[in-house]
Amino acid sequence: DVNATANFLFSQSGANVTFSASSIPRSLILSGALQALDGSSMTFNSPSANMQAAGLNLGSGSNISLNSSTTAIVNQISVGTAAGGMNTLIVTGSGLIGSASNTLNRIGVAANSPGTMTIRNNSLADLNDNAGSVLRIAGSAINSTGFVNIETGSRLDAANITVGTPLSAGFTNSDGTMTISGINSQVNQLGASTLQVGGIAGSSSDGRINLNSGSFTSGTGLTTINELGTVQINGGIWNANGNMTVHGSVSQGSGEFNFASGRTLQIEN
Repeated sequence: DVNATANFLFSQSGANVTFSASSIPRSLILSGALQALDGSSMTFNSPSANMQAAGLNLGSGSNISLNSSTTAIVNQISVGTAAGGMNTLIVTGSGLIGSASNTLNRIGVAANSPGTMTIRNNSLADLNDNAGSVLRIAGSAINSTGFVNIETGSRLDAANITVGTPLSAGFTNSDGTMTISGINSQVNQLGASTLQVGGIAGSSSDGRINLNSGSFTSGTGLTTINELGTVQINGGIWNANGNMTVHGSVSQGSGEFNFASGRTLQIEN
């Protein structure tokens, strides 16, 4: 086991770090953040491993993989904090849990620093610690790009979600995408959470959600599809539990759209 009181554990300058063990559960506990920078990679392969940290940060073309029943408990996730290539967080057959209240988790944080978070192979990403938490996919800076993929029977639980929606008017040219695919793959929003997809006209900021199979269940708060936002229901089931305002595009192929009773769908072009 490693119990570090240092503020950060770094992997940088192209380093490759692997945490592995036998069948005995092991723990990595940090009082600060776990950071992968400058093209480095970190891989957790220990069966039944536990990792706790104040943050999980990736920048400058780096990767972190959580494999083999690893459980990671972190206060905040930031993927793509510095320019230098694609940054990737992969959760495979493991669990990722956000433990702090009112947390902002960001995928595609800085300008020209794309970020991807992929949850696959029956994994769970539980980021809905309370109703004040936000998962922001791109939109945190000008020229920000973010991707979130939920695959092969995995589940993402979150509170408020923005996809390609700029945090402020100056953060133009954002591009965010969420894709759900695979039988029993799910995205679930907590309580009265809200959803925003895309930017307003003139922001040059695109956002899209592709539901290919599985399900997306919104919160009871407002869902807003802005002028540059797209929801594509190619398969699976979209459960809309709150009011919905559409300025952009919502299209349905072979999928199913369920709208909760007593809610309002407002279409504005």
